[in-house]
Amino acid sequence: MTEIFRSGHLIFELTIVIVMWTLFVAYMQEKNGQTRLSSPFDELKEKSDSKARLISTMGHELRTPIHGMLAIAEMLSTTTPLSDDQRILLGSIQNCGRNLIQIVNHALKSTEAGESESRSPEAAEPFDIYVTMQRISEVVAIVVDRKKLDFCLDFSIPFKHNLVFGNGSALEQTFVNLLGNSIELTRSGTITLSASSGEVISSGSSSSGEFVTEKVPFRFVVCSTGDVSQVADPDENILSKNNTDNEGYVEVGLRVAKTVLSHMAGNLRVEFSRSEITHDGTLQFIIEISFRAVYDNSFPYDPIENTPIPHRYLPAEFRNLLGRVRNTRFAFYDPTQESQSDVHIRDLKVAKQWLDEFAAPTLMVANIEDLDETSVLVMESSVELEAQNPLNRVRGKNICIVCITRISKSVDVSLALRTELTENRIKIVAKPVTRVKFWMSVLELMKLSHEDSKRKSSDNEGSFRGQGGESPDEGSPQTRGEVFSFEGSVQDQDATQNDKEPIDVLIVEENEINKLILIKYLEGHEYTFHTTSNGGEVVEKFHKNSYRVVLMGIEIPVRDAINSVKELRKYENLARLGIDKPRKVDRAKIIIMMAEINHRRDHAMQAGCDDILQKPLSFNDLREKMPLWLPKSDRK
Repeated sequence: MTEIFRSGHLIFELTIVIVMWTLFVAYMQEKNGQTRLSSPFDELKEKSDSKARLISTMGHELRTPIHGMLAIAEMLSTTTPLSDDQRILLGSIQNCGRNLIQIVNHALKSTEAGESESRSPEAAEPFDIYVTMQRISEVVAIVVDRKKLDFCLDFSIPFKHNLVFGNGSALEQTFVNLLGNSIELTRSGTITLSASSGEVISSGSSSSGEFVTEKVPFRFVVCSTGDVSQVADPDENILSKNNTDNEGYVEVGLRVAKTVLSHMAGNLRVEFSRSEITHDGTLQFIIEISFRAVYDNSFPYDPIENTPIPHRYLPAEFRNLLGRVRNTRFAFYDPTQESQSDVHIRDLKVAKQWLDEFAAPTLMVANIEDLDETSVLVMESSVELEAQNPLNRVRGKNICIVCITRISKSVDVSLALRTELTENRIKIVAKPVTRVKFWMSVLELMKLSHEDSKRKSSDNEGSFRGQGGESPDEGSPQTRGEVFSFEGSVQDQDATQNDKEPIDVLIVEENEINKLILIKYLEGHEYTFHTTSNGGEVVEKFHKNSYRVVLMGIEIPVRDAINSVKELRKYENLARLGIDKPRKVDRAKIIIMMAEINHRRDHAMQAGCDDILQKPLSFNDLREKMPLWLPKSDRK
């Protein structure tokens, strides 16, 4: 009996051991299985994180030199005296740079989010159709000039429908694609980019009725006329009988353009015809697409009797000059009236029509010798006109001239005019000419000539006063020293700042170009500032000085921007409590500068930054933002 009991007890213990071992093995197998299952997810997550880091690095490395180019171009345009031809060429550099930035941004977004998502209609942002077409035409005009083709921009959309919601970047790249194809296929002739709109499809308004939303169909046409190669619709397999490598390249571009437009619910058609009489070809790339336009119902957007262009494009400083336009006679030089020369003066006739709509006194003249100094001569430069040399006829006349010319001839024309007239009485308008572009040139000329006349009048009055002028006071702006300071200028000063005024701005930026444009702006507006190149010195700077505003780049060495913001806010809190340094510390406004507003913006705001300044840096953005961050009442 005892042996049976012992045997049963042994069996029971063995059973317990087997069960426990079975459970242990099952547990280990399940654990190993989970490890094997989680490993692919971890690997996928690591690849995703690596891709995000790569895209971020690529974006920084690609954008930085382009931002530098745009910053230098803007500094040249805003801080140095330039002639019209120099401004035209510099504007072309800026337009090319902005276009390249959009290409880089679009490529990075396509890589990060996927092609279909980046081109989806849901990715709609507000953009100005007129500004987009003007910028593209300025870029393309250089290439058109190189092939000695004529280029026109025909904008027939009501100005109230200019601001729309859509994928402006994709539409802009489509324009570049189609214009490039037209230039490639046109050996001689004219290329026209035109825009028009149809009847409103649907409309709505805000609750107050102030803003109106309208869905509008738009039609954009890239048309080439002259000696043009034939090309078929991208849906057709055969391009032409004489297929070339260039036409094959065009076919690929058209298929890409059609795919992009299809994502935006748009359509691309290709039409080709040839005249039986002249044998000239006409090639048209036709885009049909609808956008949602938004405008202020209480504001006159379209050109009217008192406003030739909308106030959106007309700076306030020029609006008071509109009355002076009606008191000025505009003489348009038409050489075809005195000769049988076949001179192309299309832009001249269109410009005259714009002035006639505003009720400005205009006339077409064939003889410019009789013009007086109260007139403004509007002329168009071309090969035929250069042969007639009309500039000889204005020699000795101090009249004002608006000259329409090709961008490639702007330098030569400007130099020729400056030999006869003062620079304040010359305005060069590079083709293609648009209403806003022409009107801004006219108003700028009116302003310059008026200032020139006032200066001459003041000089004449001063010539009778003798030499008995008063010397400026020592504290006057003419004699006082510069108010800004550079990095290292306060290193030997005492660390206690209780009796000192805070410095206006601390610049924390590694990129020398970005730092330079900030310094140039702050110098020009008499801000005091210090600079540093890495995040590790930020708190150290605050130990020795107080700053009202911190402009910090997102990509800085030693300590990144997010951690630098956290450390600075921590230092300020400790200083106020008297733990780190017993003195009064005002909260500085921290502004993070970044190229792309993405998830890092949220991280920066959570860390304690106050605002975001988007790169590329520009004087216009700084001029708008700095008074908000640092009002004049708070400045030294």
